[in-house]
Formats: sequence, structure tokens, C-alpha cells
Amino acid sequence: MIVLSAVVSSLLMSLWVVYVGRWLTGKATVDAESSCTLSYMLVFIGTLLIMVNINQVVGSNIIFIVFTIAILFIITKLILTKKGKDQIDTIHDVLSLWGVQLFLLTVVLVLFRLDKFWLVEGPNHDSLIYYEGMKWSLLYPLQASGQMVEALWGLSTCDKGSVFIGRDCLLYRGGTYTLAGWGQFFSLDKTGSGLWAAGVTAGAFAWLSIRVISDAMLISPLKYKKQIFFVTMLASVSTSWLGTLVNSNLATMFASSCVALMFSLIFMPRHKYKPLVMGMLIGLSGHFYGEAIWYTGFFALFALLSDFFNKQENFSRKIRYFLCSSTVVFIVFLITSNYVAYQSLKGLLLLSDIAHGGSAWSSWYIHAPEWYWLGSFVAGDLLGHENISKSSLVYLSVAMLFILLLGMYAKWKGPIIALLGLSGLLVFIIEITAYQYGEHKILQLVGSSWYVFISAGILWFFSGMKKCVGSRDNLLTLMLVNYRYILACAALIVMTSYISIDYFFRSGELLKSMANQHDMNYGNENMASQISAGDIVALDDTALVLGVEPFHKSHYAAFFIHEKGARMVMPDISDDVLRGGYFRNVLNDTLKSASGIDYLLQAKGAIVESSIIKYKHHQVVNYPNYDLINVKNTGVVTIGNGWYRCEPSHCWTESVFNVETHSKTTSVISIEIGYFRPPSNGYVNIYVDGVMADKFATDKALIELKIQKGYHKIRLESSWDIASPQEAGDSNDTRKLFAMIRSMHLNTTLINTH
Repeated sequence: MIVLSAVVSSLLMSLWVVYVGRWLTGKATVDAESSCTLSYMLVFIGTLLIMVNINQVVGSNIIFIVFTIAILFIITKLILTKKGKDQIDTIHDVLSLWGVQLFLLTVVLVLFRLDKFWLVEGPNHDSLIYYEGMKWSLLYPLQASGQMVEALWGLSTCDKGSVFIGRDCLLYRGGTYTLAGWGQFFSLDKTGSGLWAAGVTAGAFAWLSIRVISDAMLISPLKYKKQIFFVTMLASVSTSWLGTLVNSNLATMFASSCVALMFSLIFMPRHKYKPLVMGMLIGLSGHFYGEAIWYTGFFALFALLSDFFNKQENFSRKIRYFLCSSTVVFIVFLITSNYVAYQSLKGLLLLSDIAHGGSAWSSWYIHAPEWYWLGSFVAGDLLGHENISKSSLVYLSVAMLFILLLGMYAKWKGPIIALLGLSGLLVFIIEITAYQYGEHKILQLVGSSWYVFISAGILWFFSGMKKCVGSRDNLLTLMLVNYRYILACAALIVMTSYISIDYFFRSGELLKSMANQHDMNYGNENMASQISAGDIVALDDTALVLGVEPFHKSHYAAFFIHEKGARMVMPDISDDVLRGGYFRNVLNDTLKSASGIDYLLQAKGAIVESSIIKYKHHQVVNYPNYDLINVKNTGVVTIGNGWYRCEPSHCWTESVFNVETHSKTTSVISIEIGYFRPPSNGYVNIYVDGVMADKFATDKALIELKIQKGYHKIRLESSWDIASPQEAGDSNDTRKLFAMIRSMHLNTTLINTH
């Protein structure tokens, strides 16, 4: 369903952009000397701006329904009015635009295995943010207050490390939520990997970018449609595009596409509607990724300066045009971005402060020779992979840069200076501040522009070769000149393809290696169908032990439950920063405040398939990654602080560890236990709610403790100084080990424990 939804949404947008764009051209909305490209951009960017701005005040489901009906009605009318060659040319553009997006959808389908997994994600966790944002945007306004988010979902707000929704957030990604929703609008099931299917929209941006450049180079998109289509595909599958999706940076991907389209406008000669398009594009980039307005704004400034220096007219008129155009760009930006402009400034100030010079973020080029930066934006970096980048790919990228400079600088100084200027400025900032977090950000945000630049070079060499054919009559000279152009085109195509293909296969390796920690199977999202609004669900994450598995799967579990109107609770998890995901602050130590527990959600791990906490004779509903257990008549027992990650048959603890219970009646908690090298006279002290309740000798393999109705925190302590296996000479394990817990369960039938 997700793939079908992406196919339908991209087709509708392609029909809308091309048919309405050509209608505008025919109505002389755009000057007659211009191609349809400017009209296409006005329609495409304008439509996206309408979507993201209206979504600030109403849910996007309403917008998409109206938009779909309007498309079907208007396009049908326009199709019926077109005849002959005009209809053929229009259909060609529709198929070309749609074809690029289908190509990207195929890449996403293969890479993220959309047919097999509900979610496959790389080393980052941003799907957690974008999935929630998408679900919110479909039903509710983006400019919601934190109180509204809390009231509807009970998941706190972004200022407390929770959902990134609403006007209280420092980082604004609202437009990304809107466009992600459009990609899945025609699917009944909204999935995590469906977010990546929305990445096909980057193909539309790449298509427009190449059309702008082909127009500037006077290359007919109808006469040379195969060449332009191929070059567009080459530009769309950049290491930047793949890198943002693999790293779950969906907002960065959309923003990078906006930056690349703005870069292509530097090639475009002066046009009266050009400032309008640039202002709209800056505003749109801010809706996707607030900080992107500085990148698109930089290229917009260079586009205006390029028009200023290239136009042959008196100086005063050039100054007047520059000032008027700059004013138009700024005003249009403010109108189209509105409140987002303010949030973009807040986001920039925040990001300039996080991870500054820290070592928590993967980086490669900062530690490589400085000249490697010349090839960095094309070679890219693949966070999480053992080979973040490769020197061989950098060499190829630098070689391409020299080919492009030699062949294009004389004619296209403006775009080249702009691209090198922005890239150089960003690299300078990264280097002098050792800003490791920023390394992958600048490569992702500007990388797509470099691929557009390479594609522009291929088109330029191709157009130069054609001009030589028409202007030279000496056969030998003609062959030599064409040979140089053919060699340059072939070199750029082969090297770019090699870099992209290598990056694709490394991305596939990375995603497969991360799958057990970050994947989710189809069916988990239905767990909430068994739960009613107002129910309280306790989470047992004991089996989540592989890497960041507890972060990922506990977060999604909490969201599915809270979206239903129920509430998830957890014990005190302050010792482990990964438990609870982004909702850790919301879920931490909430079991004690629950009035009662209706269900227990037991997670199933990739390594540990089932929890040590056993529930016999309970109603259980099985899901791929969770078991939902009805405990309305009994209660739950969960693990708190002081536990190490569990192993398939047991869990080790520290010298002090907690067990938390919440029962409906007086019960007995049974713990099957062993110890690491206990002394002969050792014993275990047991405290219930801070009061000494009992103590057991270490020769007992089963501890049974009577507890009263309600919530209780049980603390178990060793009476001896514990040691690690390394200290004991058994292994290299440095963990100091106390108790080995094989199983726990809660008995509602009382047992005489002494």
C-alpha cells in the first residue's frame, strides 16, 4: 500500500505541475521567450507552500482531499482541451517528471525493503520524530501549543525531550511532516519506512533543476529528452540523497533538494519572475528544515549578483534592479515562511551550540588531509558504516572537479564561484571549530547541489559537442574536438555512477547490519487495537538488549499506545539512558503513580526472544515484536535500576538492584536466582519500599516474597563486596556481578514463604 500511495501521489503531482504549468505559460503568465520550466517551478513550489502553510492551522487530511479532487477535476478539463503536438509534449513532460520519481521509489523499495518491513532504519533514530510528526500533521495543525499535544497524546512536549511538534519547539520540521503525509495519504496503513518513500519528491526537485540548466544552455528538453532524463536520474541519486535517507534525516533531504534547485537558478538569466521563485523557494526550505534558509539565501544572493554582473546596461539601472529584486525576494520569503522564519533563527542558534567540537558524532573529513574536502561533497559520508568514506572516492570526486573547472569556468563563473564559496565557507567553519556534528550536515545539505553541478557539466560538454558538429567543417578537427567532449562526458558519467553505486551498496550493508536493532515488522502498529482509551499499559523491555534496541522499540511502543488514548508506564529507568527512547523523561518512574495496570507489553528482542518475567495462565495476544498480556486481574513485576543487559537465559545484576511491582491483590513474587562466586556466609538483604523486609542465604535458588496490594519497590542488596569475572580470572568481562536472575513471576495465590 505504501508503494502504491507513493506512485499515486507522485503521479498526481506530476500531472498537476505539468498541465497547470503549461496552462500558465499559454496564458502568458510567464514571458513568451521563456520555456515552461519557470511555470513548472511556480506551480510546484507554490503548491507545496500552500500545503505546508494551510497545515499550520488545519490537519493536512482536509488539504489532501481537496487537492486530489481539484487535481482530478482541473487536469481532466485541461487534458480535454489539449490537442495534437501540444498534448504529446505535455504527456512527455509528465512521464519524464513521474519517471524520475518512480526511479527513486525503486531505489527506496530495494534499499529499505518496503515490502518486508514496517520500518528499516540506519544508525539514527529520526524516524521516531518524523513518524509522529506525520501522524500529527494529518489530523491536527502544525502550529499547535505544547498543551494541545500533551492533552491529545499525553506525551509531553519537545522542550522536555519528547515529540517534536508544535510552535514551542526550537527545531521546526513541520513542512517535512506535511510532505511525508502526502506520500502516504493514499495508504490506509502509515508505516515508518513509508517516510523514506516520500523521498521520491527529491526527484521532482532534481528534474526542475536540470530543466532550468538545460534551458540556460539552450538545450531543447524535447529534442534531447533521453539525454536530459538520464542526466536527471544521475543528479537525483546523489550520496547526499542516499545519506539523508539512510541516516533518517528526512527534513535535511527535502532542504537539500531546495538548496540544489536554488543553485540551478544561478544558471538562469535574468527574468522578472525569478526573484519571486527565489523568495518562494527560501520560504519553502525553511518549512522543511529551518536552518536551510541560510543556504538557499546564500545561493539566492549569488543569483542576484550574477544577474547584476552579467546584464549589459548602465550601472544605475543595474543597482536599481538588484535592490528591487532583493526586496522582492525578502518580502516573498517573509510571506511564505511567516512564523517559520522566527523558528529558523532559533534553530540556527540551537544547532550552533550542540555537539560543538564534541566527539559523540561520527566524522571523517575533519581527521583526513585538508584537501580531501575538495571531493567531500560528492563522495559524501555514510554515518554508522565502518567505511564512512573512501579515499578512492575522494580522488574521483577531485578529478571531476578539475574537469568541470577546466570546461565550464569560462562561461559559468557565477554558479561555480557560488558553489565553491558556500562549500568553502562551511568547511572553514567546521575546521576552525572542530564541529564534528556539522560535518555530515553540510555534506548532506550541499551535496545535492554538487551533483546538479556535475550534471550541468555533462549537459554543457554535450551541448559543446553539438555546436562543434554544426560549426566545424574540417573532419579531423571535428573528430578531435568531439573526442575531448565525449571523453569528458564519459569520465563524469562513469565516475559519478561508480560513486553512487558504491554508496548504494554500502548503504545496503549498513541497513542490514542495523536491522535487528532498528527494524520493525508489519503488525506491531495494530497492538493498540486491543487497548481502550484510558487503559494503563506497563512495558517490560527486559528482552531488548542489542545496542540501541531498547531506545527504538520502547519509543514506538509508547507512541502506538498513547496515540490510542491509553497510557504507558515504566519503572525507575534512570540508570539506562536508552530505555524509553525519546519519551524517557515522560515514562521514567511512572509505574508508582499508576492507579492500576490493565496490560503488560512484553517486548521481544533480536537476541533475547522472551523476557525472564513469566506470566502463566494469562490472555496473551502475539505481535511480531511484542506480546500484549492482559493483567487486569493480577498485576505486573518489572525490572528497575541496577540490571545489566540480559542474556538469552538469564540477567546479571549489580550489587544493588530493584524490582518494581504493581498488583491487584496480595501476592507473592518468585525470583529464581543464582550468584557469582558468593561467600559461604553470604546473604541477600531485601527491602520493600525502603524498609528491611527479609534476608536470604545464598544457598537458596528461589526467593519468594509476600507483597501487599498496590505498588512496591523492592531493593535487593548483597552482603559482600562483589567482583568481576576479570578480577576472578574467569574472563575479560569487567562487569561486577552479583545475582543471576533466571526468571521472575507474580503469584496471586499466597504461599507460605517461611
